[in-house]
Amino acid sequence: MGLERSGRFELGCSDTEGNSQKIVYITPNFSGFQLRIAYTPSGNAETYVQNGVNGAGTPSTPNGTFHHAAGFYATYDYAGDGWGVDWGGGVDHQFAFNHTGGANDGRSTDYQTGLNVTFGNFGIGAVTEYFANGGNDNNAWIVGGGISYGVDAWTVGLQGSHGHYNGAASKDVAGAATSTPNPGGSRNLNRIIATGSYAMGPGVTLDAEAGYTWFHDSGDAATSATDSYHAFDIQIGSALTF
Repeated sequence: MGLERSGRFELGCSDTEGNSQKIVYITPNFSGFQLRIAYTPSGNAETYVQNGVNGAGTPSTPNGTFHHAAGFYATYDYAGDGWGVDWGGGVDHQFAFNHTGGANDGRSTDYQTGLNVTFGNFGIGAVTEYFANGGNDNNAWIVGGGISYGVDAWTVGLQGSHGHYNGAASKDVAGAATSTPNPGGSRNLNRIIATGSYAMGPGVTLDAEAGYTWFHDSGDAATSATDSYHAFDIQIGSALTF
């Protein structure tokens, strides 16, 4: 998920299936409604060196790997007279997971929904995700929102987000740890960004943003050197379309 310079969130579920080979079906658009359905037989069928990916054989499912995952994501888009709405929501679930003895892992389920609304030159959007990660104390959730307003060639916006991550190790879609376990608390990441965009001419846009990020870790293993930080950033770029 993400927020564009215009203040509209890009809707799409962060799924539990990763990049493994899968079957995907996307329905036609019925009066603004559309549904995406995906099925992944194995979480161990991503690279060419794995069985069943670039040759014969069936992908193996070692301990710590999911299999039989499915995702469903629905979207709705409507453009009225001077206003519009764009909604998306879905769920992705791992139906089986080969547990590693003694490890804090298991089946995961992700949920996501978001809404964008526009009124003339004004736009507002919000999105949230919940990650029910396998194992104990591994869950996480994220919420974000933003507004924007356009006048002539200028568009300005303000957006913010908050992420709450339970104290155990964060995990990727395959169940592998991506951070050091820190039980007894949680990690919280917050970010506020002011954005600006100027249409310099046909197909040429100048973008800029200023952001502030602050983080706090209340877990048992956090030290005074690692339990918090604050950061500012400024970015300037341009986009060319033709």
